[in-house]
Amino acid sequence: MAIAIRRPIGGVLSALDEAFVDAHAEASERFFLAWLDALPRTDRIGAARDIADHYILGMAWLPRAYDKAVAVELRSLADALRVVAETQAGYRELSESPDAGFGLPLVERYERVAEQLREIAALASVDAERLMRGDPTD
Repeated sequence: MAIAIRRPIGGVLSALDEAFVDAHAEASERFFLAWLDALPRTDRIGAARDIADHYILGMAWLPRAYDKAVAVELRSLADALRVVAETQAGYRELSESPDAGFGLPLVERYERVAEQLREIAALASVDAERLMRGDPTD
């Protein structure tokens, strides 16, 4: 795991032999989920897309593989949305600088956007956890 965290996402995924992933789906799933959680939040969304592909293709025979594919993507989407919302939270402080060329209307607009992103992230997190557990979703 320590080696995988230091390598580029594409390098880790290309180093994994698809036949191995297919033959050892349970072990691959454990690795993928632990690796995804260890990545920086902003890197997870790209890795999640590739992991979802593994669930749909080589690991499709695992119980609820399609649900897990969506869950992995939703979880990483929630992380990415939280990062974007946190970034936007700093705009108000920047707007108070005499060097800023923007004012409160822009800040307030993106504070509203950040709140919406946090709400979407919360929904995505709840749905991801329900899908991973196998709970019924609507």
